[in-house]
Amino acid sequence: MRKCFGVIGLAWALLAAVAVFAEEADLADAPPATVEVLTERAEAGDASAMVELGDRYEEGDGVAEDAAVAFGWYTRAAEAGDAVGMRRVAWCLEFGRGVEKDDVAAVVWLRRAAALGDGDAMRLIGLAFQHGRGVEQDLAEAVRWYERSVEAGDVWGMASLARMYEMGRGVEQDGPRAIELYKSAAEAGDEVGLIGVASVYHHGHGVERDGALALEWYLKAVDEGEPLAMHHIGLMYANGEGVDEDDVKAIVWFRRGAEAGYAESMTSLGWMYGRGEGVEKDLGESVRWYRRGAEAGDERAMFNLALSYEDGLGVAKDAAAAVRWYRRGAEAGDASAMHSLGWMYHHGSGTTEDYAEAFEWYRRAAEAGNPYGMNSLGYMYQWGSGVAQDNAEAVRWYRRAAEAGHALGAANLGRMYDDGAGVEEDDAEAVRWYRRAAEAGDTGGMYNLAEMYEKGMGVAVDHSAAARWYRLASEAGNEEAQAWMEERGAEWRE
Repeated sequence: MRKCFGVIGLAWALLAAVAVFAEEADLADAPPATVEVLTERAEAGDASAMVELGDRYEEGDGVAEDAAVAFGWYTRAAEAGDAVGMRRVAWCLEFGRGVEKDDVAAVVWLRRAAALGDGDAMRLIGLAFQHGRGVEQDLAEAVRWYERSVEAGDVWGMASLARMYEMGRGVEQDGPRAIELYKSAAEAGDEVGLIGVASVYHHGHGVERDGALALEWYLKAVDEGEPLAMHHIGLMYANGEGVDEDDVKAIVWFRRGAEAGYAESMTSLGWMYGRGEGVEKDLGESVRWYRRGAEAGDERAMFNLALSYEDGLGVAKDAAAAVRWYRRGAEAGDASAMHSLGWMYHHGSGTTEDYAEAFEWYRRAAEAGNPYGMNSLGYMYQWGSGVAQDNAEAVRWYRRAAEAGHALGAANLGRMYDDGAGVEEDDAEAVRWYRRAAEAGDTGGMYNLAEMYEKGMGVAVDHSAAARWYRLASEAGNEEAQAWMEERGAEWRE
């Protein structure tokens, strides 16, 4: 069975590999200039000094950190025609460093740098088109910009372009071409290329899946000190992907990744300790690794740590601490944390009950694709909690939850059809959704389906089927079904 680790996709690993402040020249042998010297050179019109001075202020190197001053120096360099300065300005605009965030303006500056032949800027424009930041998402256009960056000699552009060929995004999937590009990136000094080759073989993207080759290339990346490769080897052993499943070996590799500072390996170790897989079960150790992963910035670790506090697993129950960590996970983008934070506000657990705040976090979770968030949002609309009551919106969100496989969402959608709330009453459609909910294990769906069979609503009367679903609901703990079985079960036979 595949284990859930909140695994990072290689696409994000590629993005993480792109250093914002990568040096354009090898200055290792040159003594760093003082801030005073840089300022003198910058004031005299030296654009490279302006960029370096901006970096000093951005990083607080030899001077008090000041993002606004850094942005000012980057802007002066950019206006002097320096491509690196233009890229720095774009970075500040994208992340709101020293200036108001503005993705559109960021792309404008990247285009200006690209017009000067800057391969890094071309790659970053490709990234903007790939993710729809500052421009309308256009994967084919992203591929064109990545191609241009490669032609301009940008090493990291090779890995970005390879990823598009690997996944078939904006271009027809071509595993061999992806491997070729990844290998070229690796030969040019980008270790992510090694991981890329491994990924193609690991997942069988455009080529026949080959665990032995995947492991071989991951190990090459390990030799270069890449903790992401250590993590992926751990995943291969944990999930039996291309190798025999071996939780003990998975632990070894996750531990190596964790000790090398890779946050998701820390989270995976927490998962393994929490379930006693490959190691003796130890909830306290599980919490320790979740905490390390959370403090290292992994949003899934934040969610798992919050859940540990909420349920008192390996740590004393502390609803307020759970809220704090759910919030951190939610603000870091974890949809499950968004939903759980909404639930805490909805029920006043660890915080003041606040339906409006609950609605907002449910909405964010739902829009991030979380089925639980979709169902909870439907509930808020149905009952007018934290938002104006709107049965049509409730139906829309229950449907999205149900279609995403959420059993309770299917049961709730069935009830809306049953009652004619927000949709035209339709007993047959109610039966269809109750059945989906029941077959997915929802006890309310089981009970309601049994009732429909008993009464012949939306389906022919069938006492045998009704008795079966009442029994299953009762055995699953549904109190209404248990009462029915106690009162009438002896009279009915399946």
